[in-house]
Amino acid sequence: MIEQFTCLLAVIFAVLFLCAVVPAPGGTTVGYVCDSITGEPLKYKLNSFRMTCIVFFIMVFLHWEKYFDITYFAANFYTMSVCSCVVGLLVSFALFLRGKCFLKPEEIDRGVCCLTVSGKRSMAAESTKEFDARGPIEHFYCGYEWNPRFFGIDLKMFNYSIGAILLLINLISCAALHIAENNGYISMAFTVYLICATWFIFEYCYFERVHLYTYDLFRERAGFKMVWGCWCFYPYFYSLGGKILADFTYENGPKHDLTLSFSLFIILLFFNGWSLTRGANLQKFSLKTGQTHFLGQAHETIPGTEKRVLCNMWWGIARHINYTGEIIQAIAFALPVWIVTGNILSWLYPLYYVVLFIPRQLDDDKICKAKYGDKAWQEYCRRVPYRMLPFVW
Repeated sequence: MIEQFTCLLAVIFAVLFLCAVVPAPGGTTVGYVCDSITGEPLKYKLNSFRMTCIVFFIMVFLHWEKYFDITYFAANFYTMSVCSCVVGLLVSFALFLRGKCFLKPEEIDRGVCCLTVSGKRSMAAESTKEFDARGPIEHFYCGYEWNPRFFGIDLKMFNYSIGAILLLINLISCAALHIAENNGYISMAFTVYLICATWFIFEYCYFERVHLYTYDLFRERAGFKMVWGCWCFYPYFYSLGGKILADFTYENGPKHDLTLSFSLFIILLFFNGWSLTRGANLQKFSLKTGQTHFLGQAHETIPGTEKRVLCNMWWGIARHINYTGEIIQAIAFALPVWIVTGNILSWLYPLYYVVLFIPRQLDDDKICKAKYGDKAWQEYCRRVPYRMLPFVW
């Protein structure tokens, strides 16, 4: 395990180096959330897409020139996941100690949501009851700080970058192992999985600025949930389907592969889910950055919400249509793995999203109702009656 742990640390320090030296397009970007002490908007160096591209080409080059066997990560998948788990725990514990022992009381914002450029928080958002009711274990899990920074690097955005890059490395490694195990043949199932997963990673990094305006930035603190999730859960749980396909050899199992027509169906299903999630997030991003129109249509908002709650286009379909899109994408990831290998573990991914997003949308609704009042909330529910699934729920 020492060898795998050393390999993981090498990747982490390489990403840290890239994070420090790779320039961001246009320099720094002003974000949506604000510093809890000064009240000034935080600035970000958004270079995740460039870093991910660099890592991709480095990995391919090293493997092509036979400097490094890229199948190493897939061959040691579960050991590497344990190493990532340990690193995620250590970073989470360091953040917990920093919040509990080293930060002054006035340096910790105990509100329900952090400060944003939208202006003064509502009384409900400023309430400290939720934070004060938590014990040490809950603070370790949720975190103390909203947006901690170390040596000029924003931890939350670095979390997303390291998670995406580790996921990409696992994906490339699984693809290489799959081809090696099947005598140079890449199955249609893995091709479909590769297309969807590669798009998932690179477009996520490309739209990095949009994520500055999402739930994770202003509603979730940096604790075990976020850190361990990005350093361990995200890169290994999300690539589990790739590992299952990489280990599967056609000589020892079903001889069938996905048909071309069904492969195209899965890809279309994935991009349908992606269009719901990305379209909804881009529409909300458009509103939060002061634009009056999106894709040629004027924004429609609920009266009494200070023009913050959208109710047309994507956000007129369902109140949490972006979550629905995420679940559809997860189903598309699960289908090629399950159909070819019969492994039901592939369904853990969409199941996880269901378990994650149902409580989250309830939390979203609770905060929104408290923030804007019963009258505005009732009008919102009248205009957009469905939570996540149109005509069903």
